[in-house]
Amino acid sequence: MNNNLQLLRVNNELVEKDELIAKFKGQEVLYEQKLVEKDNIYKQDAMVRLQMGKRLEQVLMDKEDALEQLELLKVRALNPNAFEHKHCSYFLFLKSSVSYVIDATRKYQVICEVNYFVS
Repeated sequence: MNNNLQLLRVNNELVEKDELIAKFKGQEVLYEQKLVEKDNIYKQDAMVRLQMGKRLEQVLMDKEDALEQLELLKVRALNPNAFEHKHCSYFLFLKSSVSYVIDATRKYQVICEVNYFVS
């Protein structure tokens, strides 16, 4: 009878351990699924960050172009006689007896002044 009791206890312990192992295997599967989901989220986040970085770079370049065009329009608005050569970034700014050669690539810095007198 004592042997049967011991066998019954061992059998019960084995059943409990098997249930515990099954429970841990189920948890392992859930954790693996969560890890796969997190990896997918990280990949998507990285792709979104890359796209946003490219878009930001494009916006900044567009902003710089717009600022340059604005400066040029300001100069042209101040002197309607100003003109720009098609093949270079310099243009001549005419003003009464002084003309200015301006470099559009260097924030519209004056390159030189030309004094002239009309007789």
